[in-house]
Amino acid sequence: MPVHKVRHARVGMLRLPAMGPPRHLMLVEGNDDSGFLLTVGRGQAGITAVSAVYIRAGGPPWYAVKMWANGPPPAPGMKTDSRAHAVLVEIVAVCGAAPGAVDVKALPVLTVPRNFLVGGAAGAADMVLPVSVRVDKMS
Repeated sequence: MPVHKVRHARVGMLRLPAMGPPRHLMLVEGNDDSGFLLTVGRGQAGITAVSAVYIRAGGPPWYAVKMWANGPPPAPGMKTDSRAHAVLVEIVAVCGAAPGAVDVKALPVLTVPRNFLVGGAAGAADMVLPVSVRVDKMS
């Protein structure tokens, strides 16, 4: 399982393979060195969905996970709000300590269109989804 490290309360950049494994481990370094399971799903029309589960038996602390991806820039001469070229999700991370403890199909997801993927010089197999992530402990 691929492992990604980010710092608590700071923005980190993940590069998730478009055709890679559906599960990734995200370690958040800082306060209590938390672990999150990232799920990456591929749907119809090349849509990618990313979500996060806090790996713990349950109870506090609770974490807010903010993930976003930026799309391609607008066409030359086209004036638009830059937020129109980004997707964002904010999740209060659900706790789960054992496989199957959390229904990942019921989680909020970052839904990303195919044109947000980058790379692909050698074809779809080497395309990646750049995702920015920030994890904050909730009080």
